[in-house]
Amino acid sequence: MTDRQHPLLQLNNVVATPHIGYVTRDEFGVQFSDIFDQVAAYAAGNPINVVNPTVLQNRNIRRP
Repeated sequence: MTDRQHPLLQLNNVVATPHIGYVTRDEFGVQFSDIFDQVAAYAAGNPINVVNPTVLQNRNIRRP
């Protein structure tokens, strides 16, 4: 889902995450590295690759 205006992405109580249905061994390493970088950035308080960044302004999520 890449439509930033999609109704699900407008909800304050929705966190959209990627889904991996199938991946090759080589691609798994690349995807794992990308996902790790995103989790580490979020934990550091600087999320990356956010589809709906306005939600970060109003979130009631515990920050690290």
